[in-house]
Amino acid sequence: MTKTKMRMRILLWMLIAVLATVLLCNSRIVGTTWNNLTAKSLPFDEKAAENWPEGTILKDIAYSTQSENQRLTLYLPKGDDLPVMILLYGGGVCMNDNASRQVMLMADYYRNHGYACAAVNYRLAREALAPAAIEDVKAAIRFLRYHASEYGLDADRMMISGESTGAYLGFMATLSGEDEFSSVPVQGVPEGEAVSSRVCAVVDFYGTMDMFHQEQDFVDTQIPAFIRNIAGSWFNQYLPAGVSTYQEAWLGKPLAEISAEDRRLYSPYRCMFEHPERVLDLAVWISHGGSDITVSPLQSDDLYLRLLDATAQPGNIHLEVYPAYKHSDDRLYAEAEMEKICAFLEERVLQDG
Repeated sequence: MTKTKMRMRILLWMLIAVLATVLLCNSRIVGTTWNNLTAKSLPFDEKAAENWPEGTILKDIAYSTQSENQRLTLYLPKGDDLPVMILLYGGGVCMNDNASRQVMLMADYYRNHGYACAAVNYRLAREALAPAAIEDVKAAIRFLRYHASEYGLDADRMMISGESTGAYLGFMATLSGEDEFSSVPVQGVPEGEAVSSRVCAVVDFYGTMDMFHQEQDFVDTQIPAFIRNIAGSWFNQYLPAGVSTYQEAWLGKPLAEISAEDRRLYSPYRCMFEHPERVLDLAVWISHGGSDITVSPLQSDDLYLRLLDATAQPGNIHLEVYPAYKHSDDRLYAEAEMEKICAFLEERVLQDG
């Protein structure tokens, strides 16, 4: 063995020793890393879930005509005046669609428990920059409300179930003012006719709420950047060339050029402050994995406290944290967990419907 190879081997072992020492000295890092590596998936046949004999599936319904991606799929159980659950996928506004695994896990439970499900596609950042995705979600809500009688839906019992960025888009759509992010024309709605984009409940799975505070959240919880970078490296393939973060991809500018006004405009908390009436009676269930290294659980902690301050009914706000669960963890959609969510919605929203 040459001296150069020996030096390289020694340096490699020293690096491994340093990393091992750092990890072993921080049980939180060790536990979080282990939970991410050993997370179990639910047995779920995604292809079989697309075939649903218990009801009707209507695919590729256009809620607007500006883009081929402004489409939704409706899952309609038998019956009329059905409560509506709008399903929004995550993916940093850079990837995924309305047939993602998480959407199908949500749809599979909700539709079999009496909810009409509307799985919404929206324009991703490669096609249209902010606020396109927010505008698409608002247009989809308005489409469903306007056409409710046509599909047997209850326009007064419309809810959103979103995961990760989908939860963020859901909050932005329902908490922002009626005239904000509303330039997308809605299919079938006469020009100038007002149709509300409000919903009565949001189910938030590990949502990104303050996308510009993520790094500080992980500093506060002592999760090293190198662990998160390794775990999230697969996502880089979906970013446009020359872009290093989903925030840059969606806003179309480097992080250093994203202004304070940009950050304010695209904050659900700004919407809560400027339009308090839209959160007063809103029911919100929040589920988050305590070992999430993609969206910090602190994002949900902060949202929960802010919602409690803004609501007129504290019982309408619920936070559930699962210490061993990771981001997009299948177990968050297990039957026992979904049953708790639907029981909450039945009590806080549906019993008066």
